[in-house]
Amino acid sequence: MGNQAQVRKGRTAVSASTRNFPNRLGIDTRVSLSSAKLATVCALMGKIPGVAEYVEQV
Repeated sequence: MGNQAQVRKGRTAVSASTRNFPNRLGIDTRVSLSSAKLATVCALMGKIPGVAEYVEQV
């Protein structure tokens, strides 16, 4: 996501950004910071994977 992009209110997002603070990516949004590799796997799977799922994808 670009610096100005936001997700819908109350959603969950994965970000490879180096910064996070309340409402940066959207109002009432839950954000998980990750590596670029994990963010890619999340985007491909449409969810945050467990360890076994991540290893299988990588």
